[in-house]
Amino acid sequence: EVAIGLASHRSPKDEAPPQTVIDAVLSWCRDAVPRLQESGKIILAQGDDLGEFRKIEGWTSGALLLVPVRINMTLCGMMLMVFESEIVLDETIDVRSRILSDTLSLTLVQDQQRKALERERDRAVTAERTKSNFFAQVSHDIRTPLNAVIGYADLLSSGKYEHGKEQEYYENIVLCGNALLNLINNVLDLNKLGAGQMEVSPETVDFAKMARD
Repeated sequence: EVAIGLASHRSPKDEAPPQTVIDAVLSWCRDAVPRLQESGKIILAQGDDLGEFRKIEGWTSGALLLVPVRINMTLCGMMLMVFESEIVLDETIDVRSRILSDTLSLTLVQDQQRKALERERDRAVTAERTKSNFFAQVSHDIRTPLNAVIGYADLLSSGKYEHGKEQEYYENIVLCGNALLNLINNVLDLNKLGAGQMEVSPETVDFAKMARD
């Protein structure tokens, strides 16, 4: 992607360059990308290099200076400097353009780091919200078998129940206790999964019994 702003020593009140001028310079910048990638050097266009540009209505610039912007030696952008007249590419311009390029590179790196931190923050917030919703649901699921265990235990201890039902109550207590244990084990497994410590242990099960339970 190429974003461009054409400016010179003209007053800010002057009209912006015509779209035809902007399109032509954008096209020139895109065509220059392979040269920037290969050489990594500044590209200066002036004099005869601007012959085609001068045919464009509204063209007023005398020189274009294209500076590569790199991050870790990789071309990540370009900076265009527009001059009203031809220039001499001396050491002063070379140094200043490189300082501007390095500053822009640093700004881009900082922007990438900021966006990365924002993504991590958003992921952390989403994970925390998901965990809160999960435990809210689990707390409800835990109460269901726990209430059954306590209820049947109270009935047995009080003696106020239909005699002959003891075995059924005991079986329900064991069934609900196992359901509660499985639920707690699943929660612990999720914690292991989050910590990268989950181990898979395939086991043979009695499907008919599991369905009845």
